[in-house]
Amino acid sequence: MDDGILRLRRFAIALTLGGMLMGVAATGALADPSHRANASANASAGTGEKPRAAASAQAKKYATDEVLRQGMANIAVLLDTSWQDVQGNKLQGPAYRELADKVERETVHIVRNCKLDERADQAFHEVLADMNQSLELMRRSKPQIQRTGAIALAQALRNYAKYFDHPGWSGPQPQ
Repeated sequence: MDDGILRLRRFAIALTLGGMLMGVAATGALADPSHRANASANASAGTGEKPRAAASAQAKKYATDEVLRQGMANIAVLLDTSWQDVQGNKLQGPAYRELADKVERETVHIVRNCKLDERADQAFHEVLADMNQSLELMRRSKPQIQRTGAIALAQALRNYAKYFDHPGWSGPQPQ
């Protein structure tokens, strides 16, 4: 088997395992409070204790500030502009690198200027780590890896929307 293919497979496995580890690490920062409420309710069942009030249908999201909302909206627009070409496997290498550079400028601005409470900041840094990893993939030379980076960026944006209160959020959607 070609050495390049073996390296690509090893890289894909390492990337998958790295993503799993990031997910495990993020569990504490991004954990859904309803899981804890349900676990408490189940633990107290049959013991005579009253279960805690059931969590709301939608768990409370982390608060955002204007800098974070604007920066993330800008990133979503940047990706959305190329999203059809990413999905159709038509985006060319230099365009991926240019997109990565533009997104990185936005993330640097966010990190330098946003003011979040400690828990929200920790949770955002989990999303930011995923975004940075996706940008590194978009800067690689192989088109399939660059495309994987763009798709990973879209997933990071979906994770942001899942855990952060951002009214009117609209990010790239899978087809």
